[in-house]
Amino acid sequence: MAKIEYDLKNFVYDGIIKECNEYALIKRQIDYLSYVLLQWKNNPPRLDPNGEITPTFEERINNEILFRTILLDNGIKIQTEVSRNKSNSEYCEWEDKGSDDYDTWYETQCGRSFYFSDGSNCEGNKFLYCPYCGKRILTKIHK
Repeated sequence: MAKIEYDLKNFVYDGIIKECNEYALIKRQIDYLSYVLLQWKNNPPRLDPNGEITPTFEERINNEILFRTILLDNGIKIQTEVSRNKSNSEYCEWEDKGSDDYDTWYETQCGRSFYFSDGSNCEGNKFLYCPYCGKRILTKIHK
């Protein structure tokens, strides 16, 4: 089996995250971020190219790994930018189907249903992107 060569992007955080998101499988993203972190620890640059004091580069990469591990453990799939942009629309319209004391229901433009079990809405939960198609959410209020 051939060894995979990863691009370290000169340890620039934004470049690393962009490279990471190119991998469709969360497991591959975690492998990439773990490799970057290992290389950072074994061969740190003389100056941090991100100019960071807090949080450190190491903390930010560790948080990215933790985030993706949680997604992986919960069976959530991340789509790449290529698959996100297959349709012409840049938004996924979420129609508010109403709520009761506990749940707020939405029907998504991409053909899914979603609800918030705390009775709040997309804005209250800082939901910006559809977890199904990856497009920016545009909410339509139920009348």
